[in-house]
Amino acid sequence: MSRPRHAAANPKRSWGARIGILLLSLLVVVTVSALVFSFFSGTAQEKTPGKSAASKPTSHSQTSTSPQADSPHLTVGLHGDANTVVRRGDSYIESGAYCIDDRSGMIGNVEATGKVNTQTAGDYTIEYRCISGNAQARAQRKVSVVAADSRDWAKDGVPVMMYHDVYDPNNPPSQLNNNFISISKLEEQLQWLKSNNFYHPSFSELRAWADNQIALPAKSVILTFDDGDPGFLQHGRALLDKYQIPATSFLIGTIASSQQTIRNNPSRYVDYQSHSWDMHKPGGHIGHGGLISALNKNQIKDDLTKAIDLVKSREAFAYPFGDVTEEGLAAVKELDIKAAFTTKYGKIKKGADFRQYPRVRVSGDQSLQSYIASL
Repeated sequence: MSRPRHAAANPKRSWGARIGILLLSLLVVVTVSALVFSFFSGTAQEKTPGKSAASKPTSHSQTSTSPQADSPHLTVGLHGDANTVVRRGDSYIESGAYCIDDRSGMIGNVEATGKVNTQTAGDYTIEYRCISGNAQARAQRKVSVVAADSRDWAKDGVPVMMYHDVYDPNNPPSQLNNNFISISKLEEQLQWLKSNNFYHPSFSELRAWADNQIALPAKSVILTFDDGDPGFLQHGRALLDKYQIPATSFLIGTIASSQQTIRNNPSRYVDYQSHSWDMHKPGGHIGHGGLISALNKNQIKDDLTKAIDLVKSREAFAYPFGDVTEEGLAAVKELDIKAAFTTKYGKIKKGADFRQYPRVRVSGDQSLQSYIASL
């Protein structure tokens, strides 16, 4: 009798336990499903481009490794013309860009991205990005590949204009000479270059042209300003910015470093290059008596290496006082400087020696007609 009673009671207790287990299992399934749905939903949102992904907050560590906004501390300028012209079929010469941090000076590395197919006419874009600490800034170059018969090309030579200081006629220097050009005369020249659509090649393009590797537009010119004088930095730099014409300022390293010239005078249109570190002074025995002629090759290389470290570039070098020696020529070549300039008068011709390119001196009392003729 006891056995049937036990058998009758046991099914009731077993059924209740089974209901409890079923409810608990259902709760676990619902919870797990909700977690899985939430995980995959969040992952999909992060991987899908659009406003949702873009609006997600960024952590500080992400900002440090991949900054998004351009910094007011950084200035990115291009070597050469922002609208680069390439004859179809020629090689594309990547001229690169420079970057100035107003807190630390020149930045040594600027990334370039983009491709140019010189076999196909059309417009291409090269993008540049400079990163300094947690800051970044960017710039773009338009590259136009054009047919050979679409324009005239340089044949007789390319002028590299040599300027020095710029002055305000209302406050002229005490010792005014032809190395000084007035604000009004410089502006007149820049206006003329702009209105006549002159092309401003980089030093890399210039050398490639002189080495018979590429063509340059017939109306090509490079502007250079020696010494980094205060008048140029104040007045000349402002005019170049105004007319958006690129130029190079050759700096004397010891002066530029002590006066923090680069940090205090950033520009998208003024590229700072070397006028030596500390050779712009007397002490030599040839030409204008510059110190360079009293130094051997290794001493010149040591000086130029310091200057290169200041400007973070080997794009160009201007000989102090224009004095050139065999030791200086050898130092330029061994340091892989792309173009070195003298004060010898003349345009750069095909086959010219990149270690001693001539320039066209601009005189402060020169008329606009004379300036145009020199081009």
